[in-house]
Amino acid sequence: MSKLLPIAEQLLMMGAMSGTMQPRKQDKTIQIIYGFAAVLVLVSVMFMILALSYWLKQNYEPDVAAIVTSGVVLSLALLVTAVGYTYSTLRKSKIHAVGDELKDKVFKAIEAMSEELEDPIRDYPKSSVALATLAGYLFGTKV
Repeated sequence: MSKLLPIAEQLLMMGAMSGTMQPRKQDKTIQIIYGFAAVLVLVSVMFMILALSYWLKQNYEPDVAAIVTSGVVLSLALLVTAVGYTYSTLRKSKIHAVGDELKDKVFKAIEAMSEELEDPIRDYPKSSVALATLAGYLFGTKV
């Protein structure tokens, strides 16, 4: 097995996990729509909190209404934080699972290719380096 295998594996994983690929135009449009929807939801929640505060002021003393309103807002914030943390944890575990699977596939592919390509590379080292450089350049410009 080649000594450069761990280095190639690491470089490939860094390129795959860096996320430097630009999103498609359709993805940008969807992101804009979701962002606008999020702003509208935020404004809606603010008006609901304001309406709750007005309703509580009519039925209770102002200090009790303020405390109840702040409790509702704090509960909502904690709920959103818990959902965000859970989503983040699940996403990280999926990314790690995909990364490990990709790493295994790349390792197997490199191992299979290295056995077949070692002799021509040893026989023609300059041509091999030139071909690898060209392939890397083409891959870099396309990805």
